Amino acid sequence: MSGDGLPPGIAAIMAALRQEVAAPPEPLPDEEPAEPAAVPPDAPPAATIPPPPPALAIDAEARALLAPMLKDWLDRNLPEIVERTVLAELRRLTGDA
Repeated sequence: MSGDGLPPGIAAIMAALRQEVAAPPEPLPDEEPAEPAAVPPDAPPAATIPPPPPALAIDAEARALLAPMLKDWLDRNLPEIVERTVLAELRRLTGDA
């Protein structure tokens, strides 16, 4: 058994997972800009399209404000959650209680 009381195989897997989680994320490739959608000939002129209802604008604003907070929380907590979940699943699969 290893220092954490885990069988050597599980300890090795957990060590590899810890290294993977601790590694800096790879940058996303630059996405090419999407081409504008073709406007159907029978579409109403843009001036006649009403603005979105205020509730939708508030939802979008709330999403924009919450996104950085959610990302920060996930960055701080997700590695531990994943590690606990993986360890529990490995123990379940190997019969270690």
